[in-house]
Amino acid sequence: RYPKPELPFVDFAREMVIGYFLGERPTGGYVVEVEEIWVMEGKVSVRVGVRSPPPGDPVIQVLSQPFHLVRLARLDLPVDFIVESGSEAGRD
Repeated sequence: RYPKPELPFVDFAREMVIGYFLGERPTGGYVVEVEEIWVMEGKVSVRVGVRSPPPGDPVIQVLSQPFHLVRLARLDLPVDFIVESGSEAGRD
């Protein structure tokens, strides 16, 4: 983007960033969203929703790299991702 947006401030002594990256996809229309974060049994659990464009839907013909970053209070615990996949038209 131009002009380049300012980077958000993160105080890594008190905060952390959790991110989920889907990798390269052949078109637009893919969505990644961190939907819920909770702490239980000595770990941070992160529920991530991943949606693909429904078959036949028009999508932009460009390589995309969907991701979602979330800033939260620092937790010195392991992180576990729970990924739920589906499509925009409904869960598969």
